[in-house]
Amino acid sequence: MENPLHKRFKRQLVHEAGKYLGIFALLLVTASFVSCFLMCTSSIQSLLDEQSATSSIEDARIETQEPLTAGQKQIITDKGAESIDLFSREAPCLLGDMEASVRIYENRTAVDTATYYEGRPPEAADEIALDETFASVHGLHVGSTIELDTHTFTVCGLMVLPDYITLLETNNDLVMNTITFCVGLVSPEGFETFSNLPTSYTYALRFDDASLSLPQRIDREEEIAEALVEDDAELVTLLDREQNRGINYASDDMQSDSKMYLALGYILVSIMAFIFIILTGATIEKESSVIGTLLASGWRKSEIVRHYLFLPALVGFVAIALGTTLGYTVLADPVSSLYYNSYSFPPFHAQFDPQAFILTSVVPYFLLIGIMLIGLVRKLKATPLAFLQHEVSKPKHRRSIKLPSSWKFLLRFRTRVALRNLSSFVILFFGVCAGSLLLIFGLGILPVFETYAHTHATSIPANYLYTLKAPYELTMTDEQQDVRNELEKLLGMEGAMDALSTGGNALDEGSKQLGVGM
Repeated sequence: MENPLHKRFKRQLVHEAGKYLGIFALLLVTASFVSCFLMCTSSIQSLLDEQSATSSIEDARIETQEPLTAGQKQIITDKGAESIDLFSREAPCLLGDMEASVRIYENRTAVDTATYYEGRPPEAADEIALDETFASVHGLHVGSTIELDTHTFTVCGLMVLPDYITLLETNNDLVMNTITFCVGLVSPEGFETFSNLPTSYTYALRFDDASLSLPQRIDREEEIAEALVEDDAELVTLLDREQNRGINYASDDMQSDSKMYLALGYILVSIMAFIFIILTGATIEKESSVIGTLLASGWRKSEIVRHYLFLPALVGFVAIALGTTLGYTVLADPVSSLYYNSYSFPPFHAQFDPQAFILTSVVPYFLLIGIMLIGLVRKLKATPLAFLQHEVSKPKHRRSIKLPSSWKFLLRFRTRVALRNLSSFVILFFGVCAGSLLLIFGLGILPVFETYAHTHATSIPANYLYTLKAPYELTMTDEQQDVRNELEKLLGMEGAMDALSTGGNALDEGSKQLGVGM
C-alpha cells in the first residue's frame, strides 16, 4: 500500500516553493562552479602531462657567459647527460604605442618542442611563430606582420612552449607578463638576422637515466656544474626542472586553486544543510501534534525521518546533478578562459575525471544528506507525549549564576541576559570579525599594490639597471688607459697615506702606554 504521507510532497513543494527554490538556486550555483573549476584544472593538468611526454621537457638548464667548448660538452656527456643548445636573443618590438620584448629562439626539434594552436613552424628567414597568449592579447594572428629590431617578420604560427607556460622574463619574477613579454621561434637564418643583439648561451640538460629522483638529479647537476667551473666555464645559472617557475608555476597555482574551490564548496553545502535543518525543524515544531499522533499510532521514527528527509534530499540531488551538468558543458569555456588568459597552455579539451566528479558531486551530496540526517534524528528524539504537548523545543534548565547583591537591578538583568546568550554573542563576535577582515582585505588590497608599485618605482636609482653576472674585460683607448693608470696611482697613494696615518696613530698609542708603564 502506498504511504499516505507521500501525498504531502507535492503540496509542500507548492506551498513552500520560495524556500526550496532559494536553496535550490544556491546549491545549483555552488555545484556548477565548483565542479567546473575542478574539471578545468584536472583537464589542464592532463594536457600538461601529455605535453611533458610529447615535448621532451628538459631535466635542467644551465646558462654560461660564453659558449661551451667541445671538451666542456664532453664533460656533460661523461656525467650521463645530453646538452642541447637553447640560445636566445632579446629583440625589441613596438606594438602600436607599446614597447615589448620578444625572446627569440631557433626552431626547436630536440627538447622543449612547441605545441601549435594554428599555423606551422617557421621556415623562411622572415617568418616567426609567437606565443599564443601574447598574440591573443595584442590581436595578432597567422599572417600578421610584426616589427622586431627594425626587421619585419610574418607570423606563421601560434604556439606554446613547455618551458614558458608562464611567461616570466626571469625565474625570480613574481607574476607573469603576457603584455610586454613574449617568446618566439624563428628559422636558423632568421636567428642570424639578430646577430647584432647579445646572445644568452643557455643549454638544456637531459639525463640518460630518466628514473633519477629529484635529490639524485640535483646531485648530478651540481657535479656537472663543479666540473664545468673547474674547466674554466663561466657558469651564470643552474636551474633544475622543478625549480623552473616557467614550467611549474601554473601547476602549483591550479593545485592551490583546486583545494580552495573544494573547501569553499564543502563549506557552502554544509551551510545549505544547516539551513535545511532549521527550516525542517520549524515545520516539525508546527506539526508536532501530528507527529505525536503518528508515533502513538505505531509509526516508527525512521519512517518520519525519511519523510522529512525526502524533499531536501530530492532538491539537493537535482541541484547538484544539474549544476554538475552545467559545469561540464556550458561553463567549461568561460571558466577555462580565466586560466588561458594568463597562462600559455596547450589547446583546451574538457576531460572527464572520475576523482574530480566524486569530490565535487558525490561527496557534497552525501555530506548534505549526512548533516540533515543527524539534525533530523536529534530533532525527532522526543517522546510521543512531548510531541503531543508541543514540548519538542523545550529549553534546558540552566543553573543560574549568583551575582553580587550590591549590583543594581538593571546591571544584574543585563548581565544575566548576556550570560544566557553567551554562545550567540560569541558566534556573532567571530562572524563580525571574519566579515570585517574580509571587507578590510577586499578594500585594502588595491592600495597595497599601488603603494608597493610606487615605492618600488621611486627606490630605483636609475631608469636602466645592468647586472654584471661574470667578470668582463673592458676595452679602452690609450687615453682612457692612461686616465685609469693615473687613478690607480692616486688610489695607491691614498692607500699608502692611510697606512702611514694608521701606523702613526699606533706608534703614538704605544708611546703613551710606554710612558704610563714607566
